[in-house]
Amino acid sequence: FFFKQKTAYEIRNCDWSSDVCSSDLLKPTNFGHCKEIGERFKSGQPVIMNMIATDPDEGRRIIDFASGLTFALNGSLERISRGVFRLTPNGVRIPRD
Repeated sequence: FFFKQKTAYEIRNCDWSSDVCSSDLLKPTNFGHCKEIGERFKSGQPVIMNMIATDPDEGRRIIDFASGLTFALNGSLERISRGVFRLTPNGVRIPRD
């Protein structure tokens, strides 16, 4: 009994001219934005967080939340570049160029 693994293309139908849909890019500035991050992640959407302009203390809290979220739901948290992180739900494959 095999399950087909979903790809990011199958989850969201949008313009992939960059590596992610612009609607998946969040710029959280405080811990209050974690609810939206969690809701998107739980619905099976990959989430990109651009935290370059986030206060360092708030950023640590947000990363702690994201780390717990991805651990609890068997996803992954990956640093893309300085201040930019990707949360990938379990079963979602992000294509690499």
